[in-house]
Amino acid sequence: MTPLAARDFATPREQFIELRGLRFHYLEWGDSAAPPLLMVHGGASSARGTWTLTAPSYANHFHIIAPDHRGHGETDWDPDARYGLPEYVADLAALIDALRLPPFFVIAHSMGGFITLAYAAEHPESIRGLVLVDAAP
Repeated sequence: MTPLAARDFATPREQFIELRGLRFHYLEWGDSAAPPLLMVHGGASSARGTWTLTAPSYANHFHIIAPDHRGHGETDWDPDARYGLPEYVADLAALIDALRLPPFFVIAHSMGGFITLAYAAEHPESIRGLVLVDAAP
């Protein structure tokens, strides 16, 4: 097996998963055996729009998962227009549960920071470390 440091993880893997009645999209970089790192985008963007240039810098050391929120990027729009913080937090929790992630690190931007903070308040045992970019508690 090639050491992680020698691998090229510049191109993300496209993934889709059914969660809470919607088809969610996420990007994935790195080796699935590496420690997980969630990269959670802000409100006016998507995983691809926010993390495509940043994620490869971390991919030799982490298994990166960057989801698109409901109604963003390539994730389905909610037909009932449920776009409040509780829905976003429940979506994130469903993704984490579906992927059976062990405790993980997070880098979150703007609205993604608010979502992640709300998730962390409910599931503090899941978070190993949290970086907020342009988001305040």
